[in-house]
Amino acid sequence: MHKMIKYILDTNIIRYLEDDNSHLHKPIIQHLSMLNNEDKVYLSVLRYLLKISG
Repeated sequence: MHKMIKYILDTNIIRYLEDDNSHLHKPIIQHLSMLNNEDKVYLSVLRYLLKISG
């Protein structure tokens, strides 16, 4: 039985996912593809909110 794991992605990880040329793009994709359906992935929006307001 798999125990659900919760992940929070830093905004840098999102940036690497968007950038196909990043040296971290492929390793991140590979890691995320190993997650189970029960796992939860969250995105930190605080940094985005600070960018918008500041």
